[in-house]
Amino acid sequence: VPAFDATGAVSNWIVTASDIDEAKRLEASLRLADRMSAETLSLLETLQSKAPVGFGLVDREFRFVRLNQTLAAINGSTTVEQVGQLVSTVVPELWPTLEVLYRRVLDTGEAILDLEVEMAPPAEPGQTRRWLASYYPVPIDDEIVGVGIVLVDITASKRAEEALQFQADLLQLAGQAIVAVDRHGLVISWNTAAETLYGWSIDEVL
Repeated sequence: VPAFDATGAVSNWIVTASDIDEAKRLEASLRLADRMSAETLSLLETLQSKAPVGFGLVDREFRFVRLNQTLAAINGSTTVEQVGQLVSTVVPELWPTLEVLYRRVLDTGEAILDLEVEMAPPAEPGQTRRWLASYYPVPIDDEIVGVGIVLVDITASKRAEEALQFQADLLQLAGQAIVAVDRHGLVISWNTAAETLYGWSIDEVL
């Protein structure tokens, strides 16, 4: 800034210099953090709204705080209709089982992972489906505020697995020796009749 003498002429300049290097680095870090937060939030919102996996959060009063469209559809209505409602109101027929699981997570602080569940969802009465369910404690400041829910529909994979097992069982029961080899000539299937005929066990041959 200029300094003036008695006549009004500039007699000298007063100059200050501030080191803003650290501030600029902080500003860049904050911009990067904001971008990463926005990307993470966008990813979570996308997963919540469109993933073919059911996501939800139940508070300590067992009310739905959050849930995505997939879980809401499994429960038989929309997210708007279910948020704020008691789980026992939304899925009364499942509540006796769910209450035990939720209380266990809240009391112990330990997750229940990959629990296979077979049930008829309210949205599809009369149709039995298989689910892989996981329940997680959700902590804030060392306090567990609720239970996180992840529900994966494994009906199709289980049916395929059962069909393969059925075929394998039929193969073992066949009265004729049945042997399969791959394109390199390695044995990949050897039934009970083949054991009897050739004298080699399945474990020895495969």
